[in-house]
Amino acid sequence: MYPILALSPVRMGASQAIASAVVGLYLAGRILGSAWGGKFTAMHGAARTSSWALAVTAFAALLCTVSTSLIPFAVGAAIAGVGHAAVHVSRQAQVVQVVPHRFRARALTTLAGSWRIGNFLGPAIGASVIGLFGLRAAYLFAAAMLIAGALALMATQAWRERVHHIRTRHVSVRRIVRENRQILVTLGVAVALTNTIRAARLVVFPLWAHHVGIDDGTTSALWAAGAAIDM
Repeated sequence: MYPILALSPVRMGASQAIASAVVGLYLAGRILGSAWGGKFTAMHGAARTSSWALAVTAFAALLCTVSTSLIPFAVGAAIAGVGHAAVHVSRQAQVVQVVPHRFRARALTTLAGSWRIGNFLGPAIGASVIGLFGLRAAYLFAAAMLIAGALALMATQAWRERVHHIRTRHVSVRRIVRENRQILVTLGVAVALTNTIRAARLVVFPLWAHHVGIDDGTTSALWAAGAAIDM
C-alpha cells in the first residue's frame, strides 16, 4: 500500500496537497497505534496483539478498496496506520521476550530485514495486480495478505499462551521524557529527522511520478526497485 496511498486521493479528484494530508493521517495513525500496540502487548501478548492488529489493518485495506470518495478513504488510511504500528511494536516486543540479550541486536536487525523483504515483494506484486485489475485491486491484495498473516499467527503456540500480568506502577510520559532527556535530544532528534525523510517518500515519490505522467503500476514497480536496494 505504500506507493499508492498518495495516488488514490489524486485519482478521486483531490489535489496533491490533500493527498499529502491523507498520508499524514496514516502517519498520525501510526503514532496512536504505537501506544495501543504497546498497551495491548502487555495485556494480551505479542502474538495476539499482532494478529488483531493485522486484522484491523486488513479492515482498513478493505475500506480503502471500496471507498469512492475521499473521507472514507482517509479514515481507512488512518486505521491502516494504527494497525501497522501496532504490528511493529508487538513483533519487536516478542523478539525482546524470546531472544537472549546477547543476540537481541542481531535478531531485531533480522526482523527489520524481513520487513524490508515485504516492502519489496508487496509493491513488486502490486505492480502486476494494478496493471491487470486497477488501483483498487492492490488494496484488496493487501487485505488478503494481512488476513493470511493474522491466520498464520493464530496457528502458533505463542498465540495460545496466556499472558501472566505483572503489577506495575504507572509512569507518566512527562517523567519518561525528563529522565531520558539526554537520549531524546541527541539520538531522539536524529531518529526523528531520519524518519521525516523516510515518511516524505510516501508523498513525494508517488506524487512526482504522477506529475511526470508515470502510470500507477509502473510507480509501484519503481518503488519496489528502490525497496530492493533498501533490502
